[in-house]
Amino acid sequence: MPLLGLLLALTAGLACYLASPQRRLWLGSSLRLWRWLAVACALAALLVWIRALGVFAGFFACLSALMLAWVVLPYLAATRRQD
Repeated sequence: MPLLGLLLALTAGLACYLASPQRRLWLGSSLRLWRWLAVACALAALLVWIRALGVFAGFFACLSALMLAWVVLPYLAATRRQD
């Protein structure tokens, strides 16, 4: 169950990153679609984490997984950058 929550939170973080106009990983798609996917995955991840760990621990575990994605993705984009 926590693995599903982690995957959903990382997917939400990726979708949130791809919804940003300053993204550098994957250009050329609709920002609105990525925003809705980010919201849906984040809520699903939150529900999974809360069911697995309880309210407070689940909330902070979900938030930590989202922050992990938000920290790693810009570095991945920087490594793929070709100047």
